[in-house]
Amino acid sequence: MNEHGEVSLTLWKPDAYLEKIPSDAVKFSGIINYKINPDDIILLKQEFLYLFECFGLKLETITYKVGLNGQPPKGLTKYFHCCGINAVVIPDSSKDVLEGLFLGTKTYLSDIFVEYLIRRFVYYLSLSSSKVFSGSRFLGRNPSKGSEFPVNVTVNCQISGKSFSFHILLSREFALRLVDEEQGENKDTKDNLTKFPVYLCFLLIPVTDLEEYLKPDTVIDLEIPVTSKAYLRLKNNEAVIGTLVNVDGYWGFRPSSKEAFLFSNTQHGKAMVFIEIFSIDSASISKDLNLGRVLVSDKKVSPQVDIYVGSSRAKTGKIYFYEQNLALVVD
Repeated sequence: MNEHGEVSLTLWKPDAYLEKIPSDAVKFSGIINYKINPDDIILLKQEFLYLFECFGLKLETITYKVGLNGQPPKGLTKYFHCCGINAVVIPDSSKDVLEGLFLGTKTYLSDIFVEYLIRRFVYYLSLSSSKVFSGSRFLGRNPSKGSEFPVNVTVNCQISGKSFSFHILLSREFALRLVDEEQGENKDTKDNLTKFPVYLCFLLIPVTDLEEYLKPDTVIDLEIPVTSKAYLRLKNNEAVIGTLVNVDGYWGFRPSSKEAFLFSNTQHGKAMVFIEIFSIDSASISKDLNLGRVLVSDKKVSPQVDIYVGSSRAKTGKIYFYEQNLALVVD
């Protein structure tokens, strides 16, 4: 408040501080938590277990992690075809680990033998129970220039107490194929026309004060600091916490917790008022609410919000900075 008793407000500009994510990256964000069929992992481990046992080595564990865009270190690179040109990279440091292991068995590890291991790996991919890997075919060299690999799967193996890792670089086509599978399995098809709201916050206001609160130009201190935290409301009054992001100028929401909580008003004589920033089409929300996947709205990033009393849209407003907090000004 200034010396004249007036409230000092500055219009909220979320696009200035929200994390910016290209829409292309959003397409692939859903496969960060992609799960390979455990039976396929067991089959792969068993096949290579027998191979390594021939050299007196023990394959103990196989784990993997899916990431976006990050390029692995340089190393021996071989290519295979599966809905696009993909690559397997064994970094130089990992090749050194293998050489050390095989040196202990008095076996010379040639690039030809390493290529043989990659060939077998691609072959067993083609036998996977998942249809997305069907038709995998070893190529060796890259038949095309300018290949893009938006997804990087890092595979870690523990072999006779030594850690060995390699990378599977997935083409744009293959990555989109995985996205389609993930969405096809998890999408809730019963409520394709439902909109799920994303709230900046929610308030408990005495019913007797509602009319006063919702008068035009009323300034309401939301009593929350500048934040990117928000709440996605699901069915049956459930909600999950997430983060607001900027996807090429449009609102996006990244779930950060699968632990749903209930919006409940146990205080007699008070109404729940929700400050809705935007909504998400239910067709884009998977049943298991993939934490790695950014949900995108069709509303552009702006300080404009809708004010709901319960489930009824009562007013619109704008968000402003007020001292160290965010404030709502009713239209």
